[in-house]
Amino acid sequence: MVEDTHGAAVAGASVVIKGSSRGTLTDNAGHYALEGVEDGDLLEISFLGMLPQTVKVGAGRTSVDVVLSEDMIGLEDVVVTGYTTMKRKDITGSVSSISADRIERIPAYNITTALTGIAGIRMDGGSIRIRGTRSRNASNDPLIVLDGIPYDETLASINPGDIESIDVLKDASSTAIYGARGANGVILITTKQARQGKTTVTYDGFVGAGVNNWGSLDVMDADEYIAFQREASRAAGTWHSEADDAKAFFGIELANMGKVDNDWMGKYFNKKRLWTSHSLTISAATDKSAYKIAFNYKNEDSRYKNAGHDHFYLTADLSHKVLPFLKVGLSSRAYYIVKNDKPDMFNQFLHMSPLTQTRNEDGSYNVYPFGDPFVKNPYMNESDDVYKDKTEEWKLFLRFFAQIDLAKGLTFNTNFAYSPAFSSRGYYYDNRSVSYTDERNVAFMHNNRKADWVWNNVLSYKRQFDRHNIDLTAVYEMQNRQTVNASMSGKDQESPAYLWYNMGRLTDSKSLSSGFVRSQMVSVVGRVQYSYDDRYIVTASFREDGASQLSPGHKWAFFPSGAIAWRISEEPFLKDVEWISNLKLRASYGMTGNYSIAAYATAGTLHGKYANFNGGELHRPGLEPETRPTPDLEWERNKMLDIGLDFGFLKGRIHGTIDYYDSKSYDLLYLKVLPYTSGFNRAWTNIGDTRNRGWEVSLSTVPVETKDFHLGVNLSYYRNKEELIRLQDPKMKEETWPRSTDRNPARSRSPTWTATARSTATTARSSARHAPTGSAACRSMRSGRTSTFRSTYTASSARWPTTAAARANGRTSSGAGTPTRSTTGHPKNPPTDIHARSKDSRSNTSTPRATTRTAT
Repeated sequence: MVEDTHGAAVAGASVVIKGSSRGTLTDNAGHYALEGVEDGDLLEISFLGMLPQTVKVGAGRTSVDVVLSEDMIGLEDVVVTGYTTMKRKDITGSVSSISADRIERIPAYNITTALTGIAGIRMDGGSIRIRGTRSRNASNDPLIVLDGIPYDETLASINPGDIESIDVLKDASSTAIYGARGANGVILITTKQARQGKTTVTYDGFVGAGVNNWGSLDVMDADEYIAFQREASRAAGTWHSEADDAKAFFGIELANMGKVDNDWMGKYFNKKRLWTSHSLTISAATDKSAYKIAFNYKNEDSRYKNAGHDHFYLTADLSHKVLPFLKVGLSSRAYYIVKNDKPDMFNQFLHMSPLTQTRNEDGSYNVYPFGDPFVKNPYMNESDDVYKDKTEEWKLFLRFFAQIDLAKGLTFNTNFAYSPAFSSRGYYYDNRSVSYTDERNVAFMHNNRKADWVWNNVLSYKRQFDRHNIDLTAVYEMQNRQTVNASMSGKDQESPAYLWYNMGRLTDSKSLSSGFVRSQMVSVVGRVQYSYDDRYIVTASFREDGASQLSPGHKWAFFPSGAIAWRISEEPFLKDVEWISNLKLRASYGMTGNYSIAAYATAGTLHGKYANFNGGELHRPGLEPETRPTPDLEWERNKMLDIGLDFGFLKGRIHGTIDYYDSKSYDLLYLKVLPYTSGFNRAWTNIGDTRNRGWEVSLSTVPVETKDFHLGVNLSYYRNKEELIRLQDPKMKEETWPRSTDRNPARSRSPTWTATARSTATTARSSARHAPTGSAACRSMRSGRTSTFRSTYTASSARWPTTAAARANGRTSSGAGTPTRSTTGHPKNPPTDIHARSKDSRSNTSTPRATTRTAT
């Protein structure tokens, strides 16, 4: 019989004869029966979350009872670390894990809720950042791996109730085996599998209500609002007594004074949101076969009527041992979501007057609370006839796998995953909706279809020779991603009942677009881990990736890493110290890469434009260069050092980790803005360095532990210093333009350099091939007419066009009829770098690029 320290039976514990494949599991009462056991055999008894035991069978002994102790540290827990698994005690890198128990204790719609509080992870809005932001323009999202396969969908598409464990790889030693995909950290998700025994039917559900916490938000009531408006008007000199109220309030507000005190914000925020989740799972397993079927439904209500999300999950897993050395299986996950969205009306509610009514006397909405047609009731968008935005997504994840035991300790695994996905979005609104006043209604629809597949082949060899343990892994992996999309939009739908389902009936502003994108990647991976006497551990890995997004000749990159660990607690001088349960010092160093830019980005792009002739009467379409081809774009690279200490005291009732890391990224993938005279607007380059360094501390304690009560306290501390070290091209030579001779110190601190070029018809013809192909300027040059083009570069950290009109349209005033353009930058750099510096001035918009060409 197998029991825990409290005398409770341990069901499902594994009992195996060491050195053989013979074994069994305990039943619900903790009993087990195992035939063929001989004197002197060693029985290995283990159970997830408990410390394993090895018991020698004595002569004539027919019954072996075992008491398993809880493994509070989880040293014997199996952790997924990239294409293979290992025990936590053997890990040399920085890995944080979340068990199914923790996920279940936090009823949430999204797995990201369970990641909150892990040292090293920061939730940045809807994004996840592991140890800071590294890249400027490339992706900073971590890689998600689902059951050993890279998963390019969101975490929201995975049922939280179907997760067995989550392992987060943070240092370069752990992530380097994923090469370019692991540059921003890796989140490994392992789903639940059927346990051997009788058929099990499980239901799990919860109902919750969303109650808003107002916090410090305190809006004015009617009396406060009246006093505020009067004081504001008095300060402006327009109000002196109540007789002047007509100058400070709308007519409706005057009529409602003393009669109406409407709390618009309160009515909105006090609406309760109902959340529900229901899961049903059926599973069973035998020595040869296992299956699991799970269904989950959950909904998210909104404060707005006719808004909310409905999620549907269906999971089916099947595996079968065909031959003693061959196991095959199929895993499928289907996800469907319906989203009905409404625009956020927070600002509109915030500016509504408490002296206005939400509804009319007949119960209908008061469309214009102020009597002003430009200020509408924020609740108008609740009606689907006024505003409707619906999105549907279908996602399917199919994984076929086979495991072949080639020899003792030598295993071959092949996994093929196919992930088709389809999404469709449509929206419609008219002039009754908030913030839209055009008489023509608007309809839009977008369809997106994805088809991704991944195929990896893993050869692993694990053997123990006396005190020596060897773990070898070799991987070959191929990935393909393909997306096709199409969009349609327009105005003035003939009948509002059509919504977006009859786009052919649009009568104005029709627009069509479509796209096709495909990217591919091939990888070769190798890793070796050696440990001696469970005390000294060394790990080395390499990965070579080839990514289609990068330039020819630069598609391949090599990413090595190494790590060492010393389990001090296993040394003879500490092994007898009972209050020390675990003490391990580890260090790692490695390189990863990033290639996450759009497919075909290095080939350059064209931009469609219309050119106007004859005073705007004629419109001719054309194409002009947008992004310059980049034949030498290389990988963005990252190097990281990590030093950590794992500790555990008092039989694991106090345990945790301390990590210091220093991560440096260089050759950043940066989309640089170019001067107009180059003929292009932007170009991808490898420019810049970033650095992230900091500390991570996690501490877990168990102050109280009894048979019926468990109290745990977890603390975490995370500090990251994120730096942009450099954002310029180191190959750029010093500026050779004439330096300022201005003797005025005040002006010399912010010198302005201007380069002006004028061209006549003769020059224009020779340079026409450099002009944008579809532009009016190009057409007039080729026709032999005299054209004038003037380009002005103003290099000043704080100098902009001086006139109000110029400031409004981004031009420098330089005389009537003379079109100009202006950019800002640093005076020490030539024009090729001016736009890049202006782009990096912590603004989300580029330098004004308005231009005008005239043909005479």
